[in-house]
Amino acid sequence: YFPFIQCLEDTLPMGYRNDIFPEIAFAICAETSSEIIFDDLKSCHDDTGLCYLLQEKYADLTPKEHDHVPWVVLNGNKVFHDENQNLFKEVCKEYTIINEGKSHPACTASSTE
Repeated sequence: YFPFIQCLEDTLPMGYRNDIFPEIAFAICAETSSEIIFDDLKSCHDDTGLCYLLQEKYADLTPKEHDHVPWVVLNGNKVFHDENQNLFKEVCKEYTIINEGKSHPACTASSTE
């Protein structure tokens, strides 16, 4: 689902909003992912009863301390954002700790750019 989510993050304004986003943005982003079928997504969205039940189900399954997203856990430890809100940097730092000082190639390449 990451291509779909990335597309939405690139397309829609982030942060708390009480606006209704245009349906076409979701349709276009669904096309970027072979895992998302827009008609199925829309049917689920438009079924308010199902939406409520799904929200209730997953709210009950979510631990109470999860008060924001993304909530990233590596080896049982929550990854906190650094002061610049750089999740990639934090994941690379945790990866290096877990792998006894060895950096992931993506992290090394990113630090040289």
